[in-house]
Amino acid sequence: MEGLRERGNLFFVDSRTTAETLCEPSARLLQVPFAERDVFIDHMAEAEFIRRQVKRLIQRAKRQGYAIGIGHPHPITYHVLKEALPELEKEVELVPVSSVVRIPS
Repeated sequence: MEGLRERGNLFFVDSRTTAETLCEPSARLLQVPFAERDVFIDHMAEAEFIRRQVKRLIQRAKRQGYAIGIGHPHPITYHVLKEALPELEKEVELVPVSSVVRIPS
């Protein structure tokens, strides 16, 4: 976080791969813009699972006004996201993550 703060104009997105993450309090302390993932779309690299996770991501975005999904650069993830893109664009507005980061209070 100190490096991000020193370089300026950067932000941090927490993948929340552990429940013990300390990223948000660190970002708050150092006033670094921050966000965290809402849905991990491919922790199981199976097409049907990823499709369900994309649907969860859409539902979350509709409920809270935005949602951040993260995934791995697996070929299956790319394939499913490419397939889902028309539905995603119809259901929600796709924006850069930089538009939803904030300095935690």
